[in-house]
Amino acid sequence: MTYKRASDVTWFYGECRRKNTKPATSHVKYNYADGKKHLIAWFLSNCNTQSRRERYVRELARHVDVHKFGCGGKFSCPRTKHKYCDTVLLNGTYKFYLSFENSLCTEYVTEKLYRILNLNVVPIVLGYSNYSAFLPPHSFIDVRDFDSPKKLAAYLKIVSENDTEYNRYFAWKQTHTCAPLPARNTACKLCRYVQRQRQRIQVADVVQFWGRNTNCINAEQFYRGVMSV
Repeated sequence: MTYKRASDVTWFYGECRRKNTKPATSHVKYNYADGKKHLIAWFLSNCNTQSRRERYVRELARHVDVHKFGCGGKFSCPRTKHKYCDTVLLNGTYKFYLSFENSLCTEYVTEKLYRILNLNVVPIVLGYSNYSAFLPPHSFIDVRDFDSPKKLAAYLKIVSENDTEYNRYFAWKQTHTCAPLPARNTACKLCRYVQRQRQRIQVADVVQFWGRNTNCINAEQFYRGVMSV
């Protein structure tokens, strides 16, 4: 049981589903940019990561304001006020959120991304997953689509200054829903699988299936064409 899709039982931190009902209108009426005074927020607790996301953010911050919460950042929001940080601070103040993974591994996506998708903030993703395979179209911004943090910053400024362009990143909410999944959902899934599956299944090469060398990429490789390393 892992987060990989090839697992017998997958442990997803969240999921996005298509709604059963058709959208009432073909366009977004609500202005998601209304009242938002700041551009980018970044909440973190792990300060030195395998993905070296810190280096990318430092370069990005040279071209656009990034409000860093935690790890020596100038801003703070206590974990004890988790609901306030999300529903009030992020939803009402920021247009974008840096959803940067701490490891660059295939299909590895933490629950933070699904939590952000459940809010009214556009996630900017940095990771080694094919996000388009499991997230709604035009629901996120991928750093790999830009040659440098400087070009990403320029794009974010363009989108933030045009409410129509910004609201397009929320059109998916008419057709899909995204949310984190409770751990008990996966536990129940595992129990059902064990009850149904009586045949013994063995992974011949665990290292090949789960090892870092076959499933992850180092930071130097990842940032080629995305940022100077």
